Amino acid sequence: MVLLAVLLTGLCSLVYQTIWQRYLSFSVGSDASASVLILTTFLTALSVGYWSAGALSRRAKHKELLCYGWVEIIIGLWAMMFPLLFKLASSLLSFQLLPVFWMDLLITVLLIGPPAVLMGVTLPFLTQGLSQGFQSASLTHARIYAINTIGAFLGTLLAGFFLIEHLGLALSSYLLGALNVSVGVLVLIFSPQLSRHFRNSRETIENEVQTESTVGFNPQSAVDKRYVLLVAACSGFLLIALETYFIRLFSMVTEGSHLAYPTVVGAFIAAVGIGAYLAGKWLPSAARLFVVVPIVMLLAWIVIYYTLPEWPYTDMRLKQFVLTATDAPIYLFVARFVLFFVVIAIPVVTASMLLPWAFHFFKNTDTALGKTTGDLYAVATLATVVGGLVGGYWMFQYFNFEQIFLSFLCVLLLMVFAANQAIIKTRKQYIWVKSALPLLLVGVYLFPVKELEQRLALGFYFQSTEKQLTDLNSAAAAHEWLWQWFGHDQIIASDMQPEGRVDVFQSEQSGQRMIAINGRSNSDTAMSDLAGNGLLGLFPYLLTESPKKVLIVGLGTGVTAGILAHQELVEVVDVSEINAAVIKQFHWFDPFTYQGSQNPKINMIHSDVIKHLHQSEEVYDMIISIPSNFWVAGVENLLTPEFYQLIDNNLNSGGMFVQWVPEYRFSAQGLLMIAKTFSSSFSTSSLWQLTDNDLVFLYKKNGSVNADQSWLESRSGNQLFRATLREIGVYNVRKLLNSQLATHENLLQVSSNSETHSLDKPQLGQVALMALYKNDVNYNSSEIIKGMRAQKKASR
Repeated sequence: MVLLAVLLTGLCSLVYQTIWQRYLSFSVGSDASASVLILTTFLTALSVGYWSAGALSRRAKHKELLCYGWVEIIIGLWAMMFPLLFKLASSLLSFQLLPVFWMDLLITVLLIGPPAVLMGVTLPFLTQGLSQGFQSASLTHARIYAINTIGAFLGTLLAGFFLIEHLGLALSSYLLGALNVSVGVLVLIFSPQLSRHFRNSRETIENEVQTESTVGFNPQSAVDKRYVLLVAACSGFLLIALETYFIRLFSMVTEGSHLAYPTVVGAFIAAVGIGAYLAGKWLPSAARLFVVVPIVMLLAWIVIYYTLPEWPYTDMRLKQFVLTATDAPIYLFVARFVLFFVVIAIPVVTASMLLPWAFHFFKNTDTALGKTTGDLYAVATLATVVGGLVGGYWMFQYFNFEQIFLSFLCVLLLMVFAANQAIIKTRKQYIWVKSALPLLLVGVYLFPVKELEQRLALGFYFQSTEKQLTDLNSAAAAHEWLWQWFGHDQIIASDMQPEGRVDVFQSEQSGQRMIAINGRSNSDTAMSDLAGNGLLGLFPYLLTESPKKVLIVGLGTGVTAGILAHQELVEVVDVSEINAAVIKQFHWFDPFTYQGSQNPKINMIHSDVIKHLHQSEEVYDMIISIPSNFWVAGVENLLTPEFYQLIDNNLNSGGMFVQWVPEYRFSAQGLLMIAKTFSSSFSTSSLWQLTDNDLVFLYKKNGSVNADQSWLESRSGNQLFRATLREIGVYNVRKLLNSQLATHENLLQVSSNSETHSLDKPQLGQVALMALYKNDVNYNSSEIIKGMRAQKKASR
């Protein structure tokens, strides 16, 4: 029963982590720095929990299961209260008590620090409480670690693919919290009997399992614990660093959706669980395998390194095969998970054996088993914190994907030598390894992979069913075709930042430029995009009486910002851009933005806009939201009632809010969901079609949007304004003013049966992803738009 409790609480813990991350993204932001802050806080608190439980383990002797039950009850109650606690903590943002970073840290620590500490307490208590003797403790510990990890794997998949989308954050938190409390109560009820059982049968497992002590191996005298600890630290560092690395890489290779996280994390956790199980099975050979495993890891990661350039093409082929055979994208998710798991299984499974074996080497009769567990895992978790900060954040400021992976191989080489030194009797063995592996790594540096960075610059998203592409049989040919499809033949700039990678493309023949963010074409300067981006600024400028101060959400090519800053009445254009690399590349688009990067009116704000609006006292006359594709992780937060409330709070009376929505490859379900959310969030709203591909929802604070305002004639007749319109190919202002598709009442009526997308129940990202998977230019919202036009015509 206790092992079932371990499985269920492991499941709950990963669901909590996902839910808390979602909640906190709306207060401290969803940018890379916020994600690192959340991860660092969680892991540090976990480490404190490990250490605290270790220090208390002797006092809790024979009461470990009782303590474990109470800890699980408190964690469950915290989870059930979390939605309320989040609202209370978020209200602190309006008081601006501390500088931004310290305020973010305070909220994060208050919300996830206490439960994370308690989660860290559980493993040392369980190891000491369930061990039936000193000799069997290593096997018991490995079993607990494996079962808890398998539970975490199930929790990752459950949260990422079902709970949050179908039940929402709050209900999921209540249900999982109730499960956690129930498990804790059952453990309390049965803990006296269980404790007596384990005390009375300490020798049960010793009779079943032959440990290395029975064949002459004594961990206390046969290992150098300093090197064992170094191996454990390297393992913790690499697991989190590689996990973060592959979340980024997987996002670029696939669509960058919210499913990248549960897919990669789920595969890693499944491999960790298998590794922990095998560590217990192979305990008699731990001393010998402790030396061999890092060698296997290094060789396996080198093989994987040379496959990386093929990943985009392989995923495209996989998508073609699955989506041609079935209309159910779930099979694509499963296929991706299985393929990724197969790729990383050997190195991650082997890495996961090291920590249980390190416990086996560290335990001794003079120290409580709980303290050994707590101290060891505290050190390993702190190394994981360093791995998250260095390998998951800092290195992405200065190095590309290839360079970062090569640096991980160097850490692996250090682990190989540390493992060899850790087992005293093997120090003079494996001389060939000490000589050959450094030479092998030098060879890898001298002969790196080819075209990895170039192939990651532009991915296959909309083109996977193109007939010409399906006929190509090599990655090189497919990527060459892709560049030709976009009409660009050279990369003129690239940059990597923790928030993502940015590449600027140029057509040598036409001189047009395109920006790609994380491998996805974001925007270009061809006339179709130029007109759409230009009108996103000029249209609300025309309809706003006093458009002096503007906030733009998302920079892209900067055309919207540059064109607005070029207008006479605009005094300030703040641009909130989450990705520092996008800001750095702005100057490449100066020929198309009236030298926007040099315009003093434009002020770049490198921040998540939610964080900016929470913590800023600025109010604006115009706010224009131009987010990335709606399926991209984190973007759907910018289309929730909670975000729209922030917009309303930071908008002047008479000010205008513009929400851009793509017409292409976006389903009627998605459009109606946004219409329902937008129209129910604001007292007035309307929908307009600026170009064939660009729709906008408009909200005017304390007023309504119409084409009869007194200033329209003089504004539309302004020479600079007219000249700017002509440069983006727009010549008929009256036609623009007649482009309204639906009024506020129309939107409420047409979307009455649709669901509302919200922070608590996020659905838009999944809906947008399903529209993308249709991969059909005719699969869009055109029928809904035709109906709106017909209704408008009939009402005249």
